[in-house]
Amino acid sequence: MPIPRTLPEILGAHADVLKSDIRKCIPATVTAVNAAKMTVDVQVAVNDVLFDPLGNAYSVAAPTIADVPLGVARGGKFFVWVPVSVGDSVLLIFSDLSADSWRLASSAPTEGVDPVFLGRHTLDSAFAIPMFAPDSQAFADPALDPTKIIIGRDGGPEIKVSTAGIELGAAGATPPSDYVALASKVETELNAIASAMSALSSAVGKATTTSPGNPIGFTAPTPAYSPGPVASSTVKCA
Repeated sequence: MPIPRTLPEILGAHADVLKSDIRKCIPATVTAVNAAKMTVDVQVAVNDVLFDPLGNAYSVAAPTIADVPLGVARGGKFFVWVPVSVGDSVLLIFSDLSADSWRLASSAPTEGVDPVFLGRHTLDSAFAIPMFAPDSQAFADPALDPTKIIIGRDGGPEIKVSTAGIELGAAGATPPSDYVALASKVETELNAIASAMSALSSAVGKATTTSPGNPIGFTAPTPAYSPGPVASSTVKCA
């Protein structure tokens, strides 16, 4: 005989069934990377749970999802690419409606497009955001400089930005104390050295003349060095 249920229990079970079909966000592990398409294949990292009529919980194996767009900060053809690798963690977020037609559009639509797949809150339109990982994989470098913006590889080369300036160096190393040379200042000093050499050579040539007691004459040499361009064609600093 069926177990009698109260109205609140019935409504609660119905609400649980509805919620089980809604996808919002969940962590996943990257299983393949397609850099040309900017997509990844992922294994959802948390198993689903179902309950039988007696309230017993059963684990349901998490699905795999292919061809998931990888989140990349972008705008005006500028972008920030993070080189995601197999085994990295990502956060999956799900579109309320299928984004299939939107993904296939030749350009960003200026008005709504009709989806081909009409399901709601399904697994077919996920987006992967490379932002999170298990607690055991927390980076060490932010703990060393928690008040700085850090761009780089944990334990490797990094760019650090703070209210005091910008630092280039390796994580864990002594903070850099020297400053980057500026092309204009370097060129000015090299020109000054070349001018000083020229003036010195001219002075030596004028001070030394040929005479019966000093048959060896000196001719002021032309400076052999002329400063060339020292500026980078792409990198600037102030």
